[in-house]
Amino acid sequence: MADRQSLESAPTVVSDAAGAQPGNLKGNPAIAASPSYDTKTANAASPALHFPLNYFRIVWEFCTVLVLLPYHFVKFALFPSTRWRRSWTLLEATLMPAVKRIMAAMDLCGFKISSRDTDAEPSALGKWWMRVRYNGARFEWVEGLPDELVNGELADKEVKIRRRVGMFGWAREDAKGHGLIGLYLHGGGIPSTLFKRRSSIDCYLIIRCLPLYKMLLPPTSPFYGVAFLVAASWIRDMLDGGADDEQNPFRLHLRKPAGLVLLSPWSDPCASSVYTPSAHSYLGHTPQTYVPRSNSCDYLFEKGAFRLHLVTSLLGSHPQEYVKSPYVSPGARDTELGILNGFPPVFVHYGTGERCQEEGERLVANLRRDGVHVEVVVTEDTPHDLLLLAMIWRKEQVEQIWTGALRFIETLL
Repeated sequence: MADRQSLESAPTVVSDAAGAQPGNLKGNPAIAASPSYDTKTANAASPALHFPLNYFRIVWEFCTVLVLLPYHFVKFALFPSTRWRRSWTLLEATLMPAVKRIMAAMDLCGFKISSRDTDAEPSALGKWWMRVRYNGARFEWVEGLPDELVNGELADKEVKIRRRVGMFGWAREDAKGHGLIGLYLHGGGIPSTLFKRRSSIDCYLIIRCLPLYKMLLPPTSPFYGVAFLVAASWIRDMLDGGADDEQNPFRLHLRKPAGLVLLSPWSDPCASSVYTPSAHSYLGHTPQTYVPRSNSCDYLFEKGAFRLHLVTSLLGSHPQEYVKSPYVSPGARDTELGILNGFPPVFVHYGTGERCQEEGERLVANLRRDGVHVEVVVTEDTPHDLLLLAMIWRKEQVEQIWTGALRFIETLL
């Protein structure tokens, strides 16, 4: 979050020293310049099925889900001990196998677009729906970064310099936080089109809290392309984060926000489990060899090749080793002491049923180690981004997240 008055001050960008490797900071060793395989080729070669096979496959998967729903309902009703998590209700236990299958199928079939092109204007129908859904939401253009600010690590030859960035905005004159503006970021890593133009997360913030701007970022944009878009908005707005875009606030060398709200942060793409290092580490793998860390209930990255493709896309023209940068992986085990000094207060939520629980825990530990004030809500046995499943989940756990987040925001007002 940012103080509205602070936006009038000219932001500054810290440039790297001449010849410094991207991602180096406070004496970090130089990152190797040679990738283990061609990242640009991997970026272009999506593992998704192509038309028309992808449409046939998605129809098949949805039909399978419908057939299996009664089976799972009866099974989990008669044998509660077989539920993936013992604490789940019958409804949650019945629907989660369906959610997991659908998410994996949408990955496999290439239906991974839960974002919009921030360089294009939405259709008239899209604008109308946003106005109806969000009580007067408006689309507006924000000027891109001035040329003098496109330097340092934002100056990437693979990134298109955008002269304007499109966002949706809401305003509440009766909101408590008149001095604060929210910027909701989501990078589209969720393999679903359901939230292309609506989300219970930002809707709830509008109803309960403060004015908000929303950016749905391209899911396969190189890291600095995404950072550029965020920086363009940050000059006038504030930062709030969700899911796979938690790394964006860590990248910017602009005036820091009043606070960050991180929901199910996936903050360490190079993470590897202590117990099974070969099962989750991104580095050194190809789409044929990558296997994600096993998880009995989470739907996130069920198909390993697609997570690998997402990370490779994020790196753009940089080598694989670039993912070790503390800005790209702020929750890494070997993050340098003091690298996060000066960060604003942070609210973090994650569930104990997430595939990326370990990354969230390490991010919190790193922030606290460097003296950052952190408030954490941990929900028992919940999957990734629980707020996106709010319609089917227990209201007390959903409300637990909102209560913690809103109390945190109130401390910033």
